[in-house]
Amino acid sequence: MRYNESSQLSILLVTDVFPPKSGGSGWSAYYLGKALVERGHRVKVLRPRYDLASNRPVLRHIAFRGLPVEELAIPSVPEWIPAAIEPAWRERLAAYHLARRCRQLAVRGEVDVLHGQHKVSAMAVSNAVRRARSQGAGAVSVATVRDYWPLCPVSTRLFTAPDGHTFECQECHRLRPYLASMRATGKGDARSGLLGMARWLSTWHASRTRKPPLQHPEPGRPAKR
Repeated sequence: MRYNESSQLSILLVTDVFPPKSGGSGWSAYYLGKALVERGHRVKVLRPRYDLASNRPVLRHIAFRGLPVEELAIPSVPEWIPAAIEPAWRERLAAYHLARRCRQLAVRGEVDVLHGQHKVSAMAVSNAVRRARSQGAGAVSVATVRDYWPLCPVSTRLFTAPDGHTFECQECHRLRPYLASMRATGKGDARSGLLGMARWLSTWHASRTRKPPLQHPEPGRPAKR
């Protein structure tokens, strides 16, 4: 993909959450999109929706304050999935379906840049662009992560003790401090320990194996594959 300061790009903002009901991450995505539109780019938002009951992924097209938004309904988590791993299962499912939609748009040549805002979206755009480029697409991906993922299995380094107060584990990228923090939350049973170990290992693996699909190109020069 070649570009310069005067190029008009088609940009897909993939975000874990989006206004009107969202925290800082969603509003950051909105204001980023607004600023890009003011600079002359074409911007569309893609976000997952977990609260739209569906047995299969369904796209819904809406708009928010002038920005076109695709809402992708994520299929419900099967009832046989234990409650303890339901959030992680839901995130993996969202990343998979978001990546499929992103790859579809990239292969069609409908987007030049895919921006992942936060953890789930970052994984989706990275995987999507890597596969799309293997099919000849020229799209590139970037990501913004607003917390400590993938250094921290719980993303924020914050844990809640049984009495309700919150404490920080500054070394949760290390296994022993992380497990000690898990025990301090009152979740010291064998099952929670195994789930915690699996989550830490997954995060550790991601932090060492996930690499950008390409080098960021300099203005006026093609991207390196």
